[in-house]
Amino acid sequence: MPKRLFIPLLLILSVPALAQQMTSMTSSFLQQKVKIDSLVSAAESDKYMEHAAFNGKARAGRYRVECFYNSTSKEILKANYLFITDSLNFNKVYYFKGNSVIKVNDNNVSMYYLVGDQLLHEQGSMATPAISKTLMGVIADTWQGLYNALFQ
Repeated sequence: MPKRLFIPLLLILSVPALAQQMTSMTSSFLQQKVKIDSLVSAAESDKYMEHAAFNGKARAGRYRVECFYNSTSKEILKANYLFITDSLNFNKVYYFKGNSVIKVNDNNVSMYYLVGDQLLHEQGSMATPAISKTLMGVIADTWQGLYNALFQ
């Protein structure tokens, strides 16, 4: 009999603790999202950024990328990739802080935030591993070439 009472009691006590943990994770993401969105807004409104465009090829296909950067701090603030494929053209816009990705606009449809090492949807849920691999693969394939072309 005491064993039967123990399990429901344990469930009753653990559910609020889990809910509180989820609430703190959500509020932490919301705070990060506000910071990231303000950095993106500042990058979008800065009319004095330097600008360069390049063509290249990555695993996702041929692309043209427009980079918006600050040559004094050697910092890329925005990279707008237009991928050209046989069947479909698509774009991905990456925003950076300290030359690290903070936000990705995927084909003007989905927004993703990089918080720590986690790629999250704008609602705070985790991006699928396939999406994360694809989006971060573009930067892995092209980052060093872009940085060298702009600052070396």
